[in-house]
Amino acid sequence: ASKTKVFSGAKFLITPRVEPPFEEMKIIVECGGGQVRRRMSKGSRDDTLIVSCQEDLQRVGVKRHRQRGATIYNNEVILTSALRQAFDKSNPDTILKHPSVETIAL
Repeated sequence: ASKTKVFSGAKFLITPRVEPPFEEMKIIVECGGGQVRRRMSKGSRDDTLIVSCQEDLQRVGVKRHRQRGATIYNNEVILTSALRQAFDKSNPDTILKHPSVETIAL
């Protein structure tokens, strides 16, 4: 068995409506050696992964990071990695799909 924890050194920002709830996701990440934040530090260049959900995509902070080209992940980046004990942020299934402008207009 590997002695390195699955999220060793990783930092996550988890938005409010992500499921499982924040406290449960925090436990999963911290048990895997990662850190969790509720907010991104202002003005800092950071390697924090943003984990969100469709319901939070319109939050100002999430929109700002999307506009800057940040990849926004869904909850599966944490849940699947914890289950498999292999952190894989390149899996396209863990990237949150953004609704198109046409979808929002309907």
